[in-house]
Amino acid sequence: MNVYKYFSPRRVAVLENFLIKATQPYLSSDPFDMKPCFAEDITLGENTKKFCIESVVEIKHSELYSNRLRRNQKRLLRRNTSAFRRGLQKPNIIFNLNKQYFLKMVKKFFQSLRSTSLILCFTKNRDNLYMWDRYADGYSGFVIEFDEKHSFFNQDKNSINKSLTAVEYTKIRPILSHIEVGKTNVFLTKHDGLKKEEELRMTFNYEDADQKKEGMHFFKLPPECITSIILGCSMKEKKRQSIYNLLNQKAYFNHVKLFQAIIDHKLFKLNFYEINRNVNLQTLEERS
Repeated sequence: MNVYKYFSPRRVAVLENFLIKATQPYLSSDPFDMKPCFAEDITLGENTKKFCIESVVEIKHSELYSNRLRRNQKRLLRRNTSAFRRGLQKPNIIFNLNKQYFLKMVKKFFQSLRSTSLILCFTKNRDNLYMWDRYADGYSGFVIEFDEKHSFFNQDKNSINKSLTAVEYTKIRPILSHIEVGKTNVFLTKHDGLKKEEELRMTFNYEDADQKKEGMHFFKLPPECITSIILGCSMKEKKRQSIYNLLNQKAYFNHVKLFQAIIDHKLFKLNFYEINRNVNLQTLEERS
């Protein structure tokens, strides 16, 4: 199964610089995205406990070099840090002694993910009328088809975040009752009113981005992961011609197929016709 992404006609530059813009959850129009609920009796896995202790050690170690602390304060902090470092050998003991502190730390960490994460969104189908209307400027944009088996979509096979994963849709918000580093996922559940988007996503940290510009974050797409481009049924002729010319001018597009979306004569659906790139591009009027 290949995956798709819908673009506005103004985003043709993605076919030239191959930079795909990541979504920042805290700027999303969906106020529920990446906002889990926390169970009252939440528990932490062994790796999470170690992660918390390591984080505290790192924080306290950096505080030792702060000029704001007096000598006696640094002495006390040094002892504290050493105790936490020894706690890595027996995480349950140190965790139980500081349970509420660590639980607050974990909750704060998950709450901060909404403002420190980046998401690349894709979808399962090229003939989703809702997506054509909303994300391709009323059918005037285009869709890029990608090979989901390409390594770009499987950057970390041990993580459900940096690999392409389907979003689950439900009426109930995700509730975190047990947290384990690398296994807990709050990124893949959305309310069922968005089910028609058929979303697949990849989640990254800010530092993973290949380019940052004016507060936006971009990832570099390998040209070889693109398999086809579909032109919207309402795309202007000038824009159609520019994409057609671009594909024929660049050798790295030799393997890419070009399709034209045409509305069906009887049904509420789109039909897709492959464009012969070896002959002059016909206008939509000539094609019909």
